[in-house]
Amino acid sequence: MIVYVKLFARARQLMESDTVQVKIPVAAKVDELRQALVDQHPPLAELNNHWMIAVDAEYAGLSTTLNSDSEIALIPPVSGG
Repeated sequence: MIVYVKLFARARQLMESDTVQVKIPVAAKVDELRQALVDQHPPLAELNNHWMIAVDAEYAGLSTTLNSDSEIALIPPVSGG
């Protein structure tokens, strides 16, 4: 299935877009999505293991199951004061 992932901060800069399309298996889990993001969008590898994934406006664990209408957001680390 195809899902769309919203990007913020550094992820948006790396991809020069506010969303990316990712192909994942039906009923994939967040951990599968993380790997697919890096495989299909190599610039995001810079942020791998430092980002959080939100599904339907809530932070998601690695075992959260995704579906084609899930609202997905990649939240990279931020700094500031």
